[in-house]
Amino acid sequence: ISDDLHADEERELERRFGLTEAVVAANAGRAGAALLMRRIAADDVLGFTWGPEQVGVASALVPGMASCRAVVQLDGAMSTAAYQTGTELILSRCAETLHAETFRLPAPLYAAPAPVRSMREDSVISRTLDAGRRAEVMMFGVGAVSTSTTLFEGSFLDTSMLDELVALGAVGEIGGRFFNAQGEPVHDELQQRAMSVALEDIRSCEKTILVSGGAGKYQAILGALRGRLARLLVCDIDSARWLLAH
Repeated sequence: ISDDLHADEERELERRFGLTEAVVAANAGRAGAALLMRRIAADDVLGFTWGPEQVGVASALVPGMASCRAVVQLDGAMSTAAYQTGTELILSRCAETLHAETFRLPAPLYAAPAPVRSMREDSVISRTLDAGRRAEVMMFGVGAVSTSTTLFEGSFLDTSMLDELVALGAVGEIGGRFFNAQGEPVHDELQQRAMSVALEDIRSCEKTILVSGGAGKYQAILGALRGRLARLLVCDIDSARWLLAH
């Protein structure tokens, strides 16, 4: 839902960051859903990372407006905490509204290197990761490198890991994979332990939709845009103004 109230900011974001489309809206879920339904094709595979923004988009999808071939989970979501990642809601809602088959990734977000190697050889997991890598459309949010991030709240990360990431220059993450202010991967040991699609795969996707906003995420959004990790952006007006001032 683009209400043209912020058409100038949208055009300027597109020009500044080389975006296919920018949508500035108060309701990111509704705006993200409208953008997704407009951009997705019937034979596309849609990949998503879990998180509150994607739950908002999935909840706002309207049946009969668009369809796609399959919906694929791009990052593992199992955690020891009773944290609700929203993965099941996103999968079921997308399957129902987009008439798509679903590929689950039955894995934790991070594991020790040996289990990660064996999990990647598991037929269900490798099939999902392969489908995710090749997805024509990818939809995701970004996480900040702070204790307010969903990864910390869900016990995927602890404070010592966050401190190490900050020291390495990390400003944000997509699917548990951290990047610096230029959107380049931060090579910490978490990279080897992540059960998710790599940032290189996200960068090479033609239709990448970043749905995000809020002051805590500014640096992460900017890093993702500088690194060409997103070709389409949905954000609020305060985020848009901050991005354009930097």
